Parts: sequence; structure tokens; C-alpha cells
Amino acid sequence: MTGIIDDNTITFLICTQGAESREALKRCVQSIANTTNDFGPNWKTDIIIGTSDCGILPGPINDGSYTRITYVNLAPETKLTTKKNKLVEAAKAKLNGKWTMILHDYYVLPKDFMYNFTKWACVTNNQQYMIAQPRIVNDEGLRHSDWAVDPLILRRFLMDKPILGQIHKGISPNESPEYVCGLPYHHNTLRHIQYISGGFMLAKTHIFQSFPFNENLDWGQSEDLEWSRRIAGAQIPIGFVDLKDPVIALKPNKWHMRQMPDSTITALEQCFVARLPTGKNKY
Repeated sequence: MTGIIDDNTITFLICTQGAESREALKRCVQSIANTTNDFGPNWKTDIIIGTSDCGILPGPINDGSYTRITYVNLAPETKLTTKKNKLVEAAKAKLNGKWTMILHDYYVLPKDFMYNFTKWACVTNNQQYMIAQPRIVNDEGLRHSDWAVDPLILRRFLMDKPILGQIHKGISPNESPEYVCGLPYHHNTLRHIQYISGGFMLAKTHIFQSFPFNENLDWGQSEDLEWSRRIAGAQIPIGFVDLKDPVIALKPNKWHMRQMPDSTITALEQCFVARLPTGKNKY
């Protein structure tokens, strides 16, 4: 698999809060080391961490000689979008990684992530996917933000469809309907209105360089939705990565996403599939 690995290396960019996130950061970094070190010392892994506290070293990493860690010092008030752009810029100097993963420190990769991802990337290469979306669950095994439609588009779509909205809301009566935005895995007819959660993003490196994050927005201001809409407008193909074991989001609030009912999916297809853009993307 050496050639496959060389073609599908990943540079990992981690956003962390500071000293209060020390244990989460250590756990995240260790999971990256665990999934990449099996490939041996000839294949180095670059991890670039953006933080306002460069003293929060994540502690010892097993077989750490295979893992190169760089810290990017960021002011505490730095917007999340600016942090991500600075990490992407810092990664350019490494000249390593055909793919780039941007993740928050509460994510943990499964041990076999890199092995299974490289196999997926090899098999799907002829489809030219430029963004990869694996399955993500929370620590209770419930589905987290992974293969979903744009929740704001969904909310507007349901506003003038009361019957459909009632069926949709029945999935989770106590939550806003946009939280029920998950698609069945492998469902690919609505990719042009999908969104990539800003907490975990995996794309070809040149995509993050060509589509910087909008620094007029910050965390909680739908910055990931805005980025996803630009990606969709440019017809960047998104592929679902069917891993044996999912990525885990260890967020304390236990939030989980729910899959949309079939009636909503069918109605969305009737409305949006006819609007699919034509032509090829230039990326």
C-alpha cells in the first residue's frame, strides 16, 4: 500500500481553546498518532495546532518520532475562521499532505482510520472526490454531524409545508426541525445542498487553499454553512467514507443529529434535484 499512502497523506490541523482543553488535545493528538504510526518511520505525520496557549503541550505520544507537531500561536480573541485560515497557511510550509483535516480537539479518530481512508481514496479516485465525509458519532454511539443537508435551507424549505413539517418534526418533537437534517449514508442526490460541519472537515489540501474561510464570520455565525455553500456552488464533489469504525465527537453536551424522514428527503429531491448545476468544476 506504499504508493496509496504516499498519494493520500493527511496534514492534521487542530483548533483548541487553551489550557482548559489540555486533556482533550492530548487525546485527539494521540488518536492521530495511533492511526498513522503503523505506516512506519519513513512516513511522517504533520500535526499543526492553533492555540492561544503554546504551553499546553499534549504530553508524550506513543512512537512520537513519527509525528511532527507544530504550534501556531494565536491571540485569544482570534476568530475561529481566522484561526483556520492561519493553520492552512502554516501547513503550506510543510509541503506534506495531499489531504488536509481540520478538526476541533474533542474529536478522536479510530485506530484504523488512516488505513481505511487510504483504501477508500484509492477505490474512489476515479470519481475525483475532493471532500471526504466519514461517519461521526458521539460518545454514546449516536449520530453526530456528518452526512447532512444545509439546516437553514431545510428550515426555510419546511416553513410553507405544514403537513410535511409535522411529519418531519415528529422525529424529534422538542427540537427545531433543522436538527433533523441527516441523510441516509451513501445517499448522494442532494450533495449540492449538503453542508460540512466546521468541527471536522477533510478535503484535498488545495480546496482549503482555494476556498478560505470567511473571516467576517466567527463560530456560531454559520461560518461552516457559508463555506459549504461556496463549495456547492463550485460543484466540488463530496464523497461518503464508509469506515469500519466511526470518528467520535466527545462533546460534553451529548448532542446528536437525527436522520430526516423519507417524506422530507423525497420532497427535497423533487425541489432541488432539478436545480443541479451543469458542467464541470475547475478544481
